[in-house]
Amino acid sequence: MLGYWFFRILCGIIGLLPFTMLYGLSNAIAWLLRVVIRYRLSVVKVNLQYAFPDMESQQLNQVVKASYRNLTDIILESLKSYSLNPDQIRKRYRVEVSEDMRNILHGENTVTAFAPHYGNWEWGTITLPFAFEQTIYGLIKPVNNARTNRFILDNRGSTGTQMVSIYAKDKRVLDDPAIAKLVVYIADQNPSNTKKALRVHFFGKPCYALQGGDHFARKHGGPVIYLQIKRPKRGQYVITPRLISQDGSKHEEGELTQHYFNLLEAQIQEKPADWLWTHKRWKHQGIYGK
Repeated sequence: MLGYWFFRILCGIIGLLPFTMLYGLSNAIAWLLRVVIRYRLSVVKVNLQYAFPDMESQQLNQVVKASYRNLTDIILESLKSYSLNPDQIRKRYRVEVSEDMRNILHGENTVTAFAPHYGNWEWGTITLPFAFEQTIYGLIKPVNNARTNRFILDNRGSTGTQMVSIYAKDKRVLDDPAIAKLVVYIADQNPSNTKKALRVHFFGKPCYALQGGDHFARKHGGPVIYLQIKRPKRGQYVITPRLISQDGSKHEEGELTQHYFNLLEAQIQEKPADWLWTHKRWKHQGIYGK
């Protein structure tokens, strides 16, 4: 109970802040996390050095600094979203679907979408239903507090997105051919179970990848897309669907996921600070020490 009310009060306080103050607070928290608390600082640096072995130390330090600001921006923007209406979010989080892409997706009963932890991915649950004719389904990891979890689900589903727990035993709704659906998989995390994981290359290094989206797309067929997230300026995002395949069922295991990681890597190469570097992406390669 206390955890729920603490979360609600925190969302209320953050919701009162104008965006200029919000980003000032984000700067301060990012500095505290990086300089004082040193939250996962060694992980961030090891990741960057592993992905960009030729990056000079001055540039690496700049990316480290900007990556913490990216992290705190996402956290505070997510908290503020509970006090914003959908129209306010849509002004800051645009989904731009080309005419060619609309023609490819039109009338399709199953679309698989791969998305990354790049920029703000949280606001997509609010805006994506306005951009696609299919019902949006998102796979989520529920929080432990039941009341907090319900509050989060109600907010994320307020514009029609259907949230499905990754732990749910019954996911038959995702297999129902009568429901026109676009299922979003955020699949760039390090999998905990390597026995069920796929092997891909990321920044030229072997690593494990989650297999859920790949399996779903190959099983059900239909178009497979990558949701490219870009931040043209602070607090503004543009989502552009990019085609991975017109028919996921025609691919071998791992091909779709490798294509997804190739597209993500190209984005990170362009603007590395906007990805989430605090998680141990190459955990099973033994690069983090004990």
